[in-house]
Amino acid sequence: MVNGKGAFKLHRDVTLRSEDRVCFHRTTGCVAMLNDTGFAFVTLLDGSRTLREIAEIIAAKGKVSPELVEGDLRIFLDELRSAGFTEP
Repeated sequence: MVNGKGAFKLHRDVTLRSEDRVCFHRTTGCVAMLNDTGFAFVTLLDGSRTLREIAEIIAAKGKVSPELVEGDLRIFLDELRSAGFTEP
């Protein structure tokens, strides 16, 4: 389970395609089709921001509470980590 205190980044073998909102892992062949929020989230996974900081950025764009966004992102990040899309 993600605790939100560390910074996260995409695995070095992951490629993002903005034209169709696809996240592709070149080593495993796994593909994730993302909605706009999911794509915005993965583009912010650069290793310099905590989950909380990313939630605040996304919440500000959607005018939603950061707490609500952070909870949803935590679940999504757990799924990305399980599929190998992020680095440990």
